[in-house]
Amino acid sequence: MPCESLEQLVDDILIEILCGLPVRDILSIRQTSKRLSSVTRVRNVWHHKFCAEVLGHALSLDGSRYLSVPSSDLESRTRRALRLHKKWPAIESPKAVAFEAPAEHGAVRQVVLLPQAWQILTVHDHRVLCWQLRESNGSSLDVHHEGEYTFPPDDAPRLVRDAAGSDTVALGSLTRPKLPVVIFSIGQKPIFLERRVIQSLPGVMVGLWRHLLFYDTTTPETADETTGMEIIDWRGSAGGSVLCPRFHPQCGDFIDLQVFASHLLVVWEAAIAVFAMPEIPEEGQAVADPVKIYLFAEPVSRPIAFTTCSQGSVDTAVDPSKVAHSLTIIARPKHRPYGLVHSVLRPLPNDDSDFPFGLTRIPSRTERSCCALSCGSSGRGIWIDANSVLRCSPAPMMLPSSDIQYTVDWVPNPVWTLNTRVNPDSACMDFDEGMGLIVVGTGEGKISIIDLA
Repeated sequence: MPCESLEQLVDDILIEILCGLPVRDILSIRQTSKRLSSVTRVRNVWHHKFCAEVLGHALSLDGSRYLSVPSSDLESRTRRALRLHKKWPAIESPKAVAFEAPAEHGAVRQVVLLPQAWQILTVHDHRVLCWQLRESNGSSLDVHHEGEYTFPPDDAPRLVRDAAGSDTVALGSLTRPKLPVVIFSIGQKPIFLERRVIQSLPGVMVGLWRHLLFYDTTTPETADETTGMEIIDWRGSAGGSVLCPRFHPQCGDFIDLQVFASHLLVVWEAAIAVFAMPEIPEEGQAVADPVKIYLFAEPVSRPIAFTTCSQGSVDTAVDPSKVAHSLTIIARPKHRPYGLVHSVLRPLPNDDSDFPFGLTRIPSRTERSCCALSCGSSGRGIWIDANSVLRCSPAPMMLPSSDIQYTVDWVPNPVWTLNTRVNPDSACMDFDEGMGLIVVGTGEGKISIIDLA
């Protein structure tokens, strides 16, 4: 339809037409007149395009955290996601910026991207620094120090995000139990808005999912069956706890946890224990029984990553944890300095159990070492070998007695080379596929941001 004809339409009809056009056509129409330029910027248009082009193609894990942002922000996120989707098969010459945190704050122990606020949190010896990202006119990134929070105890802190995608984070001790845990809201003013302080946690905090706070009560010296992964309601609405016990000492140390198919997966070095999602009792401790237990082909260690390799249309009204996909689990092997342990929890069509999945090992396609690893929901991910930043991408696989499922495949060509080699014992990295950003921290306080979009 010629632009002259569009000028004759009322705004409501014009907006409906724009919602059905590709993004490139909307941007072309914007150049034709002042009125059309104004209409192409309304929130209804970019809300629709973000849902259709980004969420509808699984280019972002959870869209609910973005739907209240301004129209210009939705437009920017939509265009970035589409650029990254187009570039991903053959990324060339990404932009990068590097900076150093003040030396008095010590080493960078952890880096966390906050995609909804375009911020980075860097965790140091006794404090957390917040950095604001801004795109300059030349499409490069500027970084500004926005604020900091001092962790009260004389101990290195650990920061965990809400794995369900809200703006909630928790800050606790990295290694010591019976220390405070602080629950924050982030991405708004004030930057670190305290919501609750738990004065003493019986274990070491390891995870956060909505109202549930997870902490590890095991130690290397104990073989007590009453220890394991314990869960409380951090809001305080229920005063009890649920224990997901470590079923055998030979399971090894706790590695990570994941919510998948309406169940909680607790990953130990040698095994995965699957539990129903817990309901916290009003008081006392309830002990959960595992629904299933899977053994790894070989023990794993950190880093570890999970992805469902979501493909095609996504119903944003459905909890991502309930979508029936396979789950790919990638981890560094405990006893080998190279390669990766690549496993897939795949649906079993004739299994009538509460958790109808089987664990299958996929042969490793790489002999590189892995210092850091992060994967998005679509299967696109980043991993670091020494100083090479590499990517993985979703790929179809065919397994016996199963429909075609998706897992990840490794791309051997680096997208970026860091100036220094990364120590696998202290490396920290985060990647967000919606932003198209990688942030890497080193023990010397240096932080590198790589913009793939």
